[in-house]
Amino acid sequence: MSFLPMLGVSLTNYPKLNDWFERLMQREAWRKTELSTEDFEKFKRVLVKLRRRQMSRGNNA
Repeated sequence: MSFLPMLGVSLTNYPKLNDWFERLMQREAWRKTELSTEDFEKFKRVLVKLRRRQMSRGNNA
């Protein structure tokens, strides 16, 4: 599974980048680095916590 669609990122407006991304997803070496759904959800929870912490400190960057 690719994390970009899971994050709501679409490359359809960028055909060359989308083509490159599709080719990358076909590479065995790249597929071995992909997170499981469970690991991705854990990662996402950490990112949400970090962002909330930033927002509570007034760092809206």
